[in-house]
Amino acid sequence: MESTPLLPLPEGMLIDRMQITEKGLVIALVATHPTSRCPLCSQPSSSIHSHYCRSLRDAPCAGRRVQLSLTCRTFYCRNPLCQRKVFTERFPDFVEPWARMTIRSCEQITCSGLATCGKGGARLAGDTDHAPNDSPSHSGSTRCLCWSDSLSRERRLFLPAWLPLRYDLGELGEPSRGGSLA
Repeated sequence: MESTPLLPLPEGMLIDRMQITEKGLVIALVATHPTSRCPLCSQPSSSIHSHYCRSLRDAPCAGRRVQLSLTCRTFYCRNPLCQRKVFTERFPDFVEPWARMTIRSCEQITCSGLATCGKGGARLAGDTDHAPNDSPSHSGSTRCLCWSDSLSRERRLFLPAWLPLRYDLGELGEPSRGGSLA
Protein backbone atom coordinates (compact mmCIF):
# COMPACT_ATOMS: atom_id res chain seq x y z
CA MET A 1 0.00 0.00 0.00
CA GLU A 2 1.45 3.38 -0.95
CA SER A 3 1.19 6.64 0.96
CA THR A 4 -2.12 8.48 0.96
CA PRO A 5 -2.98 12.18 1.29
CA LEU A 6 -3.98 11.47 4.92
CA LEU A 7 -0.54 9.95 5.64
CA PRO A 8 2.10 11.37 3.31
CA LEU A 9 5.26 9.27 3.43
CA PRO A 10 8.72 9.94 2.03
CA GLU A 11 9.82 8.18 -1.13
CA GLY A 12 10.92 4.60 -0.51
CA MET A 13 8.55 3.91 2.37
CA LEU A 14 5.40 1.79 2.19
CA ILE A 15 2.49 1.03 4.49
CA ASP A 16 2.67 -2.67 5.38
CA ARG A 17 -0.51 -2.91 7.47
CA MET A 18 -2.96 -0.81 9.48
CA GLN A 19 -4.78 -1.74 12.66
CA ILE A 20 -7.49 0.18 14.46
CA THR A 21 -7.30 -0.20 18.23
CA GLU A 22 -9.30 1.32 21.07
CA LYS A 23 -6.51 3.86 21.62
CA GLY A 24 -6.11 4.88 17.99
CA LEU A 25 -4.50 3.75 14.79
CA VAL A 26 -1.34 1.60 14.52
CA ILE A 27 0.38 1.72 11.14
CA ALA A 28 3.28 -0.57 10.21
CA LEU A 29 5.76 0.99 7.77
CA VAL A 30 8.57 -0.63 5.80
CA ALA A 31 11.51 1.03 4.03
CA THR A 32 12.01 -0.21 0.48
CA HIS A 33 15.22 1.47 -0.70
CA PRO A 34 17.77 -1.22 -1.57
CA THR A 35 20.68 0.92 -0.28
CA SER A 36 21.40 3.46 2.42
CA ARG A 37 24.25 5.93 2.93
CA CYS A 38 26.56 5.83 5.93
CA PRO A 39 25.99 8.99 8.02
CA LEU A 40 29.77 9.44 8.55
CA CYS A 41 31.38 8.75 5.18
CA SER A 42 28.29 8.95 2.89
CA GLN A 43 29.22 5.76 1.09
CA PRO A 44 26.18 3.78 -0.08
CA SER A 45 25.76 0.24 1.19
CA SER A 46 23.41 -2.59 0.27
CA SER A 47 24.78 -5.05 2.86
CA ILE A 48 22.03 -5.48 5.45
CA HIS A 49 23.21 -6.31 8.97
CA SER A 50 19.83 -6.62 10.72
CA HIS A 51 16.52 -4.88 11.26
CA TYR A 52 14.45 -3.71 14.21
CA CYS A 53 11.09 -2.12 14.90
CA ARG A 54 10.91 1.53 15.97
CA SER A 55 7.76 3.03 17.55
CA LEU A 56 6.97 6.62 16.62
CA ARG A 57 4.11 8.94 17.50
CA ASP A 58 2.65 10.79 14.54
CA ALA A 59 0.20 13.66 14.27
CA PRO A 60 -3.41 12.65 14.97
CA CYS A 61 -5.54 11.74 11.98
CA ALA A 62 -9.34 12.14 12.00
CA GLY A 63 -9.29 12.65 15.78
CA ARG A 64 -7.42 9.38 16.43
CA ARG A 65 -3.97 8.93 17.94
CA VAL A 66 -1.53 7.56 15.34
CA GLN A 67 1.28 5.22 16.36
CA LEU A 68 3.76 4.23 13.65
CA SER A 69 5.72 1.00 13.78
CA LEU A 70 8.68 1.58 11.46
CA THR A 71 10.89 -1.36 10.50
CA CYS A 72 14.41 0.06 10.24
CA ARG A 73 17.36 -1.77 8.76
CA THR A 74 20.98 -1.60 9.86
CA PHE A 75 23.67 -1.81 7.19
CA TYR A 76 27.38 -2.62 7.13
CA CYS A 77 29.58 0.27 6.06
CA ARG A 78 31.94 -1.16 3.46
CA ASN A 79 34.39 1.79 3.61
CA PRO A 80 37.50 0.44 5.40
CA LEU A 81 38.51 3.97 6.45
CA CYS A 82 35.18 4.76 8.12
CA GLN A 83 34.97 4.49 11.93
CA ARG A 84 31.35 3.33 11.85
CA LYS A 85 31.07 -0.32 10.90
CA VAL A 86 27.29 -0.65 11.26
CA PHE A 87 24.72 2.11 10.78
CA THR A 88 20.94 2.50 10.71
CA GLU A 89 19.20 3.89 7.66
CA ARG A 90 18.04 7.50 8.05
CA PHE A 91 14.77 9.19 7.10
CA PRO A 92 15.72 12.89 7.31
CA ASP A 93 12.43 14.30 5.97
CA PHE A 94 10.32 12.07 8.20
CA VAL A 95 11.97 11.50 11.60
CA GLU A 96 15.16 12.62 13.35
CA PRO A 97 17.62 9.95 14.46
CA TRP A 98 16.69 8.66 17.95
CA ALA A 99 13.44 10.68 17.97
CA ARG A 100 10.24 9.08 19.25
CA MET A 101 7.91 11.24 17.19
CA THR A 102 7.82 12.30 13.57
CA ILE A 103 8.87 15.74 12.39
CA ARG A 104 5.25 16.39 11.43
CA SER A 105 4.11 15.72 15.01
CA CYS A 106 6.87 17.95 16.45
CA GLU A 107 5.86 20.77 14.14
CA GLN A 108 2.22 20.45 15.21
CA ILE A 109 3.16 20.59 18.92
CA THR A 110 5.46 23.58 18.33
CA CYS A 111 2.80 25.47 16.37
CA SER A 112 0.12 24.91 19.01
CA GLY A 113 2.57 25.91 21.75
CA LEU A 114 3.58 29.11 19.95
CA ALA A 115 -0.01 30.00 19.17
CA THR A 116 -1.17 29.52 22.76
CA CYS A 117 1.93 30.27 24.88
CA GLY A 118 2.71 26.77 26.14
CA LYS A 119 0.07 25.82 28.74
CA GLY A 120 -2.76 26.61 26.37
CA GLY A 121 -0.99 24.39 23.83
CA ALA A 122 -1.17 21.49 26.28
CA ARG A 123 -4.92 22.04 26.69
CA LEU A 124 -5.35 22.26 22.92
CA ALA A 125 -3.26 19.12 22.47
CA GLY A 126 -5.56 17.34 24.93
CA ASP A 127 -8.40 18.05 22.50
CA THR A 128 -6.38 16.55 19.62
CA ASP A 129 -5.70 13.34 21.60
CA HIS A 130 -2.22 14.27 22.84
CA ALA A 131 -3.50 14.08 26.42
CA PRO A 132 -1.53 15.49 29.37
CA ASN A 133 0.15 13.04 31.78
CA ASP A 134 -2.50 13.29 34.51
CA SER A 135 -5.42 12.48 32.23
CA PRO A 136 -7.39 9.23 32.61
CA SER A 137 -6.43 8.19 29.07
CA HIS A 138 -2.71 8.17 29.94
CA SER A 139 -1.29 4.65 29.74
CA GLY A 140 1.74 4.01 31.98
CA SER A 141 4.66 3.81 29.55
CA THR A 142 3.37 6.08 26.77
CA ARG A 143 4.88 9.55 27.04
CA CYS A 144 2.24 12.22 26.49
CA LEU A 145 2.42 15.89 25.69
CA CYS A 146 2.51 18.29 28.59
CA TRP A 147 3.09 22.04 28.72
CA SER A 148 6.83 21.57 29.31
CA ASP A 149 7.15 19.71 25.98
CA SER A 150 5.57 22.62 24.23
CA LEU A 151 7.72 25.19 26.04
CA SER A 152 10.97 23.30 25.47
CA ARG A 153 10.24 23.15 21.74
CA GLU A 154 9.57 26.90 21.72
CA ARG A 155 12.84 27.57 23.57
CA ARG A 156 14.80 25.58 21.00
CA LEU A 157 13.43 27.81 18.22
CA PHE A 158 14.96 30.96 19.68
CA LEU A 159 18.23 29.76 21.25
CA PRO A 160 21.34 28.97 19.23
CA ALA A 161 22.01 25.23 18.86
CA TRP A 162 25.38 25.50 20.65
CA LEU A 163 23.86 27.10 23.80
CA PRO A 164 23.13 24.45 26.46
CA LEU A 165 19.77 24.55 28.23
CA ARG A 166 21.12 24.39 31.80
CA TYR A 167 20.53 26.86 34.60
CA ASP A 168 22.51 27.63 37.78
CA LEU A 169 20.57 26.51 40.83
CA GLY A 170 20.66 28.23 44.20
CA GLU A 171 21.56 26.65 47.54
CA LEU A 172 18.16 25.00 48.00
CA GLY A 173 18.01 23.54 44.50
CA GLU A 174 15.80 26.33 43.20
CA PRO A 175 16.71 28.73 40.42
CA SER A 176 18.59 31.71 41.81
CA ARG A 177 17.53 35.26 40.93
CA GLY A 178 20.88 36.08 39.38
CA GLY A 179 21.14 32.69 37.72
CA SER A 180 22.74 32.59 34.36
CA LEU A 181 22.87 30.13 31.53
CA ALA A 182 25.91 27.97 32.13
